[in-house]
Amino acid sequence: MFAVEEKNIWFHWEDAKIGRPLHEASAGFLTLNGGDNGFGFRSLTISGRVNSQWADRFFGLGPVDERKAVIENVMVGTWKVEFANGNKGEWTLRADGAVIGGPWTIGNWDVDLRRQEVLIAWGNGYADRFDLPIDSKGATGATVGRGNVRFAAIKLR
Repeated sequence: MFAVEEKNIWFHWEDAKIGRPLHEASAGFLTLNGGDNGFGFRSLTISGRVNSQWADRFFGLGPVDERKAVIENVMVGTWKVEFANGNKGEWTLRADGAVIGGPWTIGNWDVDLRRQEVLIAWGNGYADRFDLPIDSKGATGATVGRGNVRFAAIKLR
């Protein structure tokens, strides 16, 4: 049995136990060599299922709703957007999911963790996306379905 727990890591093979307490997140490896009755092994693959709730806490990710809320908090505000083709603008993303890109351009935005993006669906049928992870001091993204024109954005307020 092999287990990585919140405060311990251990390996148990028949009567042999190997383990130690964990004080902080770290990476490592375990090499096993041996055999019995003329049979031997050189490498061993350990597989199983990760306890996602534990892994999220251990790596500081939090539950899906919590991660989405953090991203939404960063997104709300006014962004200065500059496209690679020279177009510029300001987008205001509101907490209620609405986005305003000018007097005639309105739409909705939502965080899609599966696709690692924040999607903006404009009322005129166009769409744009911010890439995740998001940084208010220097975000990136692209148009969707219209040539994948890249943009850079910074949060103004």
